[in-house]
Amino acid sequence: MIRRIENLNELHNSLGYPSPKHPMVTILDLSNITIPIDLVNIKTIYNFYNISLKTKVSEAKMIYGRDFYDFQDGTMLFSAPEQVSSISSEVRLGEMEGWSLFFHSDLIQGYPLQNEIKQYQFFSYTAYEALHISDEEKKIISSIFKKIRNEYSLNIDVYSQDILVANISLLLNYCNRFYNRQFITRKSVHKNVLSEFENLLLDYFNSNQSSTMGLPTITYFSNKLNLSANYLSDL
Repeated sequence: MIRRIENLNELHNSLGYPSPKHPMVTILDLSNITIPIDLVNIKTIYNFYNISLKTKVSEAKMIYGRDFYDFQDGTMLFSAPEQVSSISSEVRLGEMEGWSLFFHSDLIQGYPLQNEIKQYQFFSYTAYEALHISDEEKKIISSIFKKIRNEYSLNIDVYSQDILVANISLLLNYCNRFYNRQFITRKSVHKNVLSEFENLLLDYFNSNQSSTMGLPTITYFSNKLNLSANYLSDL
């Protein structure tokens, strides 16, 4: 069974959250979120982008595609429309803390971000590829979340959408910076992955597979390493 969440009203209702204040963007306070038992292990497709910051993590595991997401306190996850996710156990009130931003692609239509968002490859990262941020970085991300929430909570005027999109673009730029920092600071974590990649590359050519299959693709190696193609490429 696959469940589809098409709009923010459906999202809020499914989580027992008050009605959204804006039709195309919302930020959820995760300390007020509950996941009832009847939604556990239900594959769900959301019709919008999601950026979440977890500052306290419950025992429940988030699953994107076929794999568990690499969660710790102070991690971020990103998903794009039409991606499949589920959660492995119920979440009670107060078991999580942090913020979760959802926005519809219509919000950024006609803005440069509509095309730029395709460049942020972390929207298609999968297992074990979460963004781990420092306390100072948490403050920066949290402040932008709060700016977005404050803006859509005001009366909507001709400037509202411009300001909302500008802040989402700012948020994504910071996340891109922090991910690039992570590739540098977590070299020890990635060392084994890169060593295995080099071994796979050598085996591929030494076994003469290149003469029958041609040059290997990034997808070939990402499947072998259980990583998304975009994450391995960026790494």
